[in-house]
Amino acid sequence: MPTSSTASIRQWAVQHGFAVATRGRLPAEVLAAYDKAHKQPPKPAGRGTPAARAARRSTSGAQAEASTTGESTSGNQADVVPVEHLVALAARLEYLANRVEALERASQGKRRGTRLG
Repeated sequence: MPTSSTASIRQWAVQHGFAVATRGRLPAEVLAAYDKAHKQPPKPAGRGTPAARAARRSTSGAQAEASTTGESTSGNQADVVPVEHLVALAARLEYLANRVEALERASQGKRRGTRLG
């Protein structure tokens, strides 16, 4: 579904009685009301917003409580990691291991007085 421009959201907000600035970030309540009015799922809050921090705290608190009581937060289903993520992680680990080896070889060469590269 295409996303709306901030200009069209601002225009909608003014028509529906919201006070919005002509520039800058749109308030979360305006975005939520616009999404609700247009039947779009609400956009997740950014990492640094108070709402996002509160959501992470409540989620981690629920998970911590569930782990102490032995309950699962995912409805007794095992957490599944997509294979693509595992393959990417394995490739990254291999790259980092090769980089560490290269740095170790380079530092040994400098100690011996040989010049690399």
